[in-house]
Amino acid sequence: MEGTYTLNISSQHKDKYKIVAVCDPMEDRRERAVKEYGCDAYADYKELIRSKRKDIDLVVNALPSHLLVPVTRDFLRALMFCVISRWQER
Repeated sequence: MEGTYTLNISSQHKDKYKIVAVCDPMEDRRERAVKEYGCDAYADYKELIRSKRKDIDLVVNALPSHLLVPVTRDFLRALMFCVISRWQER
């Protein structure tokens, strides 16, 4: 899964990036992220937006193509910087 790849790349550059939260509807992946990265986890990205966290400098949207625009728009409307990591079906 692309999001997992993005997390792995980010964790390899701990001197530059700190993963503070992940959003994933699948509980097992949330639990794995908490264990591996010591971050918070949300079942829905809208929970993250509602939290109004001040420790998030950048959101990486690694969702499938059909979700990129609406989710990125929601983050930008919440005044959160957001980049897209293009997801590809395999």
